[in-house]
Amino acid sequence: MAASEHDFVTLDGLRGVAAVAIVTRHCPVFWNTVTAYGTVPNIAGHLSEVGPLFESYLAVDFFFVLSGFVLMHAYEQKLRDGMSIMHFMLVRLIRLYPLYLLALALTLLPYAWAHSKLGLYGNISLSALATNAAFAILMLPSPISHDLFPVNVPTWTLFFELLASTVLALSGRNVTTKWLSVIVAGSGLLLCGAVVLHWLGFGTAGVGAMADGWYWSSFGAGLLRVSFSFFAGVLTYRVWQNGRTKFIFLWC
Repeated sequence: MAASEHDFVTLDGLRGVAAVAIVTRHCPVFWNTVTAYGTVPNIAGHLSEVGPLFESYLAVDFFFVLSGFVLMHAYEQKLRDGMSIMHFMLVRLIRLYPLYLLALALTLLPYAWAHSKLGLYGNISLSALATNAAFAILMLPSPISHDLFPVNVPTWTLFFELLASTVLALSGRNVTTKWLSVIVAGSGLLLCGAVVLHWLGFGTAGVGAMADGWYWSSFGAGLLRVSFSFFAGVLTYRVWQNGRTKFIFLWC
């Protein structure tokens, strides 16, 4: 079946399950469940749970895997046929930015209100708020904030996915399955060591062993998470494309 005609229905369903799991994490005020990582402050500054699925942050890594798989399916042949890096990134931004801009518009006012009424983001100036908003519009991390994207914190996952997809565009037309295996194995081993030994900011957020990467001091954690997960998805696609379906289950 041609790539353009293939629908991954099961992956779409798994994506939906993962999205619901993430929602339970970001709306803890609706849940009354004790988790392995205790409680975290909610929007009003009170302690509340992280939701019934305390390891739901791993859905982010699953999204990275899906992105690697789907982007390879959609663009590998186009890149090999001569699609430029600039064209690839332009297509990605056209696809992502309108919805991102809508989400940003919906969060700007609550962000300003939470700062002025609740002091949720600390005692920062109006100029700092404007700076954070300006970098958010450009889809870039704020250089003056603790969080990479203080206006809309979950944007950090999109940012790292775009970084990984840029690397894919630079190397995807030539990278071999052997080198993909080396990248995935190496980043996986490093990820295990970093989580256990609390390198690169892992373990400092206090709401999950790997629930890091969304603030500057754990920037390396975000890079390592996407390096392993995204390219695991790329490798899985390459193996699936070669017809080695049984090998995919071994990887899982």
